[in-house]
Amino acid sequence: MVIKNTTTITKENIKTAMYAANFDNKQYKMKKLIFNGGGLLFGMIFVSSLIPEMVYGKGNMFMIIISGILCGIMLLIGMYGMDINNMKKFTSLYEGYIGKTFFFEIDSEEILIKDKSGAKESFLWKDVVRWNEDVDNFYLFKNEEDAFIISKKGFTECTSKDMWELATAVMYVRNNEMKEEDNDKKSE
Repeated sequence: MVIKNTTTITKENIKTAMYAANFDNKQYKMKKLIFNGGGLLFGMIFVSSLIPEMVYGKGNMFMIIISGILCGIMLLIGMYGMDINNMKKFTSLYEGYIGKTFFFEIDSEEILIKDKSGAKESFLWKDVVRWNEDVDNFYLFKNEEDAFIISKKGFTECTSKDMWELATAVMYVRNNEMKEEDNDKKSE
């Protein structure tokens, strides 16, 4: 079975590829958790220092100002700054592909990619580090950030369900083979 797909890369694909890449990124999630948690902690300190000032006029103004500033900075970085920085990185990575149409031919061994100019590139499934999906696309990652974006609406032969089943099966078999190799190395 060969799955055929035609995908045109849009600006929206850059944003969705960023989210797909960060979905399994533990380091990114931990940093985001630290900044957001720190912002909430300083927000609680701000509120607990502000209430005595408002009610009794005996609050610690230094603590109110510092905790308010730190709360704002940490929440701004955690909620927006990290994503803006990541978006710049992904935009520079994918901006050359915006508006280009790619034709995919995917089977259980390789992924063949063609563009309108006739250029071809072939990748084996073993070169795919991981895969992910969202409502509109599949993402086959060659490394932590660089992915093939395959539109779910662009299938010309087979369906998105077939693509999901193929990606799941190939990655499952590959992961089992890697585990067996590791076990063989450990037993030697």
